[in-house]
Amino acid sequence: MAFDGTLDSIISDWDFNPANTRSIQVDLRFMLWQMQMVDKADNLLKELGVL
Repeated sequence: MAFDGTLDSIISDWDFNPANTRSIQVDLRFMLWQMQMVDKADNLLKELGVL
């Protein structure tokens, strides 16, 4: 999941420029682990159909 980046990173499939194309991704499995183990968001995970 991409959660931060520049506008240039969105269109980089067509116009890649290494000087200004930046994006930050996180693995969805880590996000789900974080929600379950750290945040204790079991109700939200159940509502999402994950648990």
